[in-house]
Amino acid sequence: MIDIKPPSFNKRKKESESKKSSKSRWLLVALLLVFLALSGAYFKYYRVHVEVWPATESFSTTKEIVIGEDDFPSDIFKEVVEGKDDFLVKGKKKVEVKAEGVLTVCQNMSYDPVPIREGTRFVSEDGKLFNGKEAFTIPGRTENEPGCTEVEVIAAEPGEDYNLSSSASFSLPGISPDLRANYFAESLQIETEGRKDEVLYLDSDEISEAEDILSEKLFEKGKTVLRKKYGDDFLVDGTGQYNSYVLERSLPQEGEKEEFKIEMKLEVEIMTTKKEKLDTFFLEMLPEGHVFYDESSEMSYSFSRTNFETGSGEMNVQKSAQTYEDMRVNDLKRDVAGMSFEEARYKLESRDSISEARFRFYPFGLSFVPGNVGRIDLELMFDKN
Repeated sequence: MIDIKPPSFNKRKKESESKKSSKSRWLLVALLLVFLALSGAYFKYYRVHVEVWPATESFSTTKEIVIGEDDFPSDIFKEVVEGKDDFLVKGKKKVEVKAEGVLTVCQNMSYDPVPIREGTRFVSEDGKLFNGKEAFTIPGRTENEPGCTEVEVIAAEPGEDYNLSSSASFSLPGISPDLRANYFAESLQIETEGRKDEVLYLDSDEISEAEDILSEKLFEKGKTVLRKKYGDDFLVDGTGQYNSYVLERSLPQEGEKEEFKIEMKLEVEIMTTKKEKLDTFFLEMLPEGHVFYDESSEMSYSFSRTNFETGSGEMNVQKSAQTYEDMRVNDLKRDVAGMSFEEARYKLESRDSISEARFRFYPFGLSFVPGNVGRIDLELMFDKN
């Protein structure tokens, strides 16, 4: 057994311990550097978000304003719109037509001409009555042939029942019974057919109604175009006026088809006044230094007594909104820079113009406001009522 270690063994142990100590020192240095880097980054990127609720008051008023004077000058804008539309024929009327034609009338009694008066009646075998339209004369008969002539006749009643065939035969009930057998009529040729029905009918009132409907449609279109063009900068009269012109009327003949077409042009005019004039008018009603919270603002208005020739009119305006004392965000930031949260909150909430202040920090927390205003985010907050 050897009681004393060899010198070479002790030397190797000391060298090993020296290396371990050196590694530990370098590890501590590295950790310190990381800590310092993280700390520097933290303080570099540390930010505070401040939410400030201004003290608000309700504002509500109704005003009658004269348009066309120096305070509220008027502007009249025009737009030309064209359009066409199809309309169904709604009107109907009864149509009654009597059958008309030519009837061959003969007599087989006299060798002399026989005069017959106007309106002579002719009755068919099935009882349909026709009347002669004019007086006529039947030529005298010959030895072998009866005397015949053509006579214009018209049915006694309207309707299709009187559209008889050419084979129908007729008697003359106005001739005395003892002579009646010597007179007859035949070979009816219908020239105008009888009818009795209901057909589509377009009258002037219906045409005017269609033009009014199309005019109103184009009028609204014109006002919409004008509102889009000028509504951002002007208060626009919702009534307006227009001049209309009919470009084309495609009208059917009686009973021809079920629809008709109207094409028109309108010159639409609206009266306006600038919004900024009204905004300034209401802003001057507030205490000095106060402004409107825009998102709470509600305004309605209506024009009346508009005169487009003189460019004058009246406007009823109702406005309501929340108001608050105007604040400069950068000034507020400088007021609280470098303070603790509690000091900054007290500093802000001690103002009559501020009702509440809240602080949020990131990436994670300290309890003071950065001294650099560039790392302070400040936002004005309003309750949604």
